[in-house]
Amino acid sequence: MTSLPAAWPKPISAWHRFDTKAWRIDDGLRHYFVKTSEAAAAPMFAAEAQGLRELSATAVVRTPTFVTLGETDIAIAELSR
Repeated sequence: MTSLPAAWPKPISAWHRFDTKAWRIDDGLRHYFVKTSEAAAAPMFAAEAQGLRELSATAVVRTPTFVTLGETDIAIAELSR
């Protein structure tokens, strides 16, 4: 079996009413969790990003780092293991 480059996206099973798909991307230093969907999911992704920011601001629980938000995707850095 040929090994994939470190940054090659690895699909993760996911489903949602917006046909959301999830991916894990590893750049060799950090691991990212990326969700993609149709444009109708934009409010859901925006709410998720806001929730991550608010949780992070409390400094009470470990929270993944919000990376970027697009109209049809969201990316967060996974917590270190």
